Amino acid sequence: MFEHAIALEPKRLMAMLAKMLNPVGKPTEALKLRGKRPIMTELHTTPPQAPYWPNQPWRTSTPEEQGMDSAKLSGALEFVHVTSLPLHSVTVIRHGALVLDASFYPYGSGMLHNVASVTKSVISALIGLALHKGHIRSVAQSMRECFPSRTVPNLDAHKRAMTVEHLLTMTSGLDCGFTPTEAELFEMLRSQHWVEFALGLPMKLVPGTRFAYCSPGVHLPPGGAHPGSDG
Repeated sequence: MFEHAIALEPKRLMAMLAKMLNPVGKPTEALKLRGKRPIMTELHTTPPQAPYWPNQPWRTSTPEEQGMDSAKLSGALEFVHVTSLPLHSVTVIRHGALVLDASFYPYGSGMLHNVASVTKSVISALIGLALHKGHIRSVAQSMRECFPSRTVPNLDAHKRAMTVEHLLTMTSGLDCGFTPTEAELFEMLRSQHWVEFALGLPMKLVPGTRFAYCSPGVHLPPGGAHPGSDG
């Protein structure tokens, strides 16, 4: 990790690093090129730390131990209170350590909570696991292949061309997500089967041509990735 670098020329960066890096944790001396001004005055590297992943509970720390200011964090919480900002909770993690975890009435740390579109990031991670385990061959695999035994409504050439990647990147071409109200999402929530609802959405565009925030579409990849479920 670089703490600072001055007047760095990108074209020469990789060659410079190979020559300049000293043992971990030690700064290099100023580099001077013949007939040119120095292009880097100092380089620091951070010693590697042992791999860390939180168990139960997270590792905790004071803000100052992680290079943060307690007063500023406290001021942020005061701002939330004074302005009645509609926050439910705030969690700050720095360098793998929990430095702030605050909940605002009536919410508490032990309550289940609707995390809304955070789910999309979770789904993307699960698709990565499905790829690793071989349940999905590739993100270039077609959506239709994920549901081989299911009848897909409104199936046309565009829907046949739709891939897992199109769904995860919101470029599916489904007629969904083109209005600010997310009407299709709320219609899906009222349905009995979310995957079936999303599969039945008609096409509007060629997949991969335009971004549209289509929440129902993101539910299709995991529906097809579960072994033996076919949605």
